Amino acid sequence: MPLLGFVVLLSTWWALEGFSTGWFITGCVFISAFYVQWKRTMFKRNLCLAVAFVAVAFAGWAYIVDESNQTIIEPDVQKLTGVVVSDVQEKNDNVRFVLKSEEFAERVQVVLNQTNARVIQRGEQCTVRGTLRQPMPRTVPNAFDYKTYLYDQKIHWEFISDEMPLCEPPPYLSVSWLFYQLREKGMRHLEEHVPARFYPYAKALLYGDRSSLSPEIQQMYNRYSISHLLSISGLHVGVMSALFFISLTLFLTRETSLKWLLFILPVYAFFTGAEPPVIRAVLKAEIVILWLLFFRKRLTSVDGVTIAFLAMVLWNPYMIKDVAFQLSFTVTYSLLFSLPLLKKLPSHWALQSFAIATIAQLSGLPILLFHFYEISLLSPLWNILFVPLYTVVMLPASVIIFFVSFLPLPLSLWLAQAALYIIDLAHGLLQMGDVLYDGVLLFGKPPLWLAVIEFFAVTYAFQAIERYGFVRRGLLYSAPLIILLTVHYFQWELSANGRVAILDVGQGDSIVIELPYRQGVLLIDAGGSFSETFDPGEQIVVPYLRSRGIRQLDAAILSHSDLDHAGGMKAILQQISTKQLIIPQGKSEEGELIEMLKKEATAQQAIVTIVEKNRRFTHFDTAFLLIPSKNEHFSENNQSLVIKAVLGNRTWLFTGDIEEEREEELKAQNLKADVLKIAHHGSRTSSSASFLEAVSPQWAVISAGRNNRFNHPHEEVLERLRHLGISVWRTDLHGTLIFNFN
Repeated sequence: MPLLGFVVLLSTWWALEGFSTGWFITGCVFISAFYVQWKRTMFKRNLCLAVAFVAVAFAGWAYIVDESNQTIIEPDVQKLTGVVVSDVQEKNDNVRFVLKSEEFAERVQVVLNQTNARVIQRGEQCTVRGTLRQPMPRTVPNAFDYKTYLYDQKIHWEFISDEMPLCEPPPYLSVSWLFYQLREKGMRHLEEHVPARFYPYAKALLYGDRSSLSPEIQQMYNRYSISHLLSISGLHVGVMSALFFISLTLFLTRETSLKWLLFILPVYAFFTGAEPPVIRAVLKAEIVILWLLFFRKRLTSVDGVTIAFLAMVLWNPYMIKDVAFQLSFTVTYSLLFSLPLLKKLPSHWALQSFAIATIAQLSGLPILLFHFYEISLLSPLWNILFVPLYTVVMLPASVIIFFVSFLPLPLSLWLAQAALYIIDLAHGLLQMGDVLYDGVLLFGKPPLWLAVIEFFAVTYAFQAIERYGFVRRGLLYSAPLIILLTVHYFQWELSANGRVAILDVGQGDSIVIELPYRQGVLLIDAGGSFSETFDPGEQIVVPYLRSRGIRQLDAAILSHSDLDHAGGMKAILQQISTKQLIIPQGKSEEGELIEMLKKEATAQQAIVTIVEKNRRFTHFDTAFLLIPSKNEHFSENNQSLVIKAVLGNRTWLFTGDIEEEREEELKAQNLKADVLKIAHHGSRTSSSASFLEAVSPQWAVISAGRNNRFNHPHEEVLERLRHLGISVWRTDLHGTLIFNFN
């Protein structure tokens, strides 16, 4: 059964991702076949033929589903009527929900430029007016691919509206509408009758909705790999199933209780949002119960999980690309196959909990590193504390508090305060551990082939430890995994390639320079935004740095203090270790933003350097010439710090937001360069013809936002560049610009 599931996974993946990945998927199939032959189990001709037939059938089905995933909506549609089929979310100063159009029978992502989501409810029938646009593809390497995310949900359009839609209950009563109403009323009742601080935890544990949890709490749980406790997972479903079953057996026979459980579990899955881990656990439980009721014998857990896996992939092949789906099944299979190993250990709960947490982390390691780039060495220890806390205290307490809250007594408030007191103590320990040693190792995103090899190395290590024990030959057979992880961790230090990345941060600048063999990493500016809910430093620059395995910046350089250059720097200083913050003298030293960044840098133990005159900043064999303005009367833009560097065999000139007056000052110096970062996003006040002739670049790069209100880059500048035969690359057209050198 597990082999069948594995081969179906590979064949479905191949069908969805195309033949470009076929070479390594084919390799994976051969490796798995060789592994089965080596183990000499179930290796029979008929079985192989059956597995091959099922794999081809699933691949064909996935191919058919993917080929039919196309839109029939015309781009000029300005009005849509349909049913709201997703939760309504407020995000980035707008309201978002998915509408299934009645006319086209197609799902559309609706984006309302409003901030009041309360008037729209899931299941309602709405009419909305606006304009269609295609979702933006990923423009920063390793960033979240929003367009692909929507495509996997069979959504091809965003519908942008400035008006509130006209919504009303559906014309006919449906079971789903009734459930949506009950779920919404349950969450509102919870919000009104429990303490505000307890509500986000209860909402997450009872309804699977983490939107009310603070970003700080979610980030802390993610760092220590315990975020699964804040969402409905197989563990929660197991606890709730036990509670339901015990409660039913108080009044009914065992068999009747199992029959009622068949009905209750899907309802519970629906109320909790029906995420992949919940569906997996509920499906597995349903299959096991049905098998027991019909055949009067137990179905093994492995077979139950495999049947659930096949059913979910058959229902929606795109499910295999979901991170929660991948982790849920990988960890579940690993724990089930590790039961013989766990039985050999002493039965002490702490040791068993530590072993289970370690197995879960190791089995999910390749997936975690591929999607989140880091692991926590202390995760098994924190799981020993937090798993019992949530399964024994928080989850049962949330259920009890919810039902008690209907009574005209303050008992629910007292219970919630007691639960908060316990969780505050646990969070205090987490924060104390964060100060002493967080144990987080940042690896960076591995190539797909390396993640696949790491997966097989983990499997091989588990098999060896189970057979030979850890102390004897098990440690020796774990050597391939240890070597792979070591190579993964130091892959950047082993690479002779350097890189310049002009990140697409919208209307702003952010440039990351990585020297060969990771001899140094420099950041020039960090973007910025006038929106209170969007920080390019937090949401674009930091994730990119982490995906590249950048654990420390040798220098963070501010060209000047404009918000679109310096606004994102605070997030950088807080989340990425930085040796030095470099600021030019003059007007860029002044203002609240720069003063705040100086204080933040000092708090993070970074040296603050003010550049008053030309200064050579040398890092190993690479020299950076920092050129501040000599004129104290220049505008802030003209006082931008200009940077010249030779990277590989190319000379670069980074010019901040300088304008023609500063360009005249610079022409007296030898600033010829192969690559010129065009100043001020391509404004007509910069990049004069005489300056371009003096620099004489072969390539020009322009960082500007799409459809920005300033119409950057201006046509006059583009015409000058065309006239001089300079090749132009733009972030608003081409996304992030990557230049490799060695």
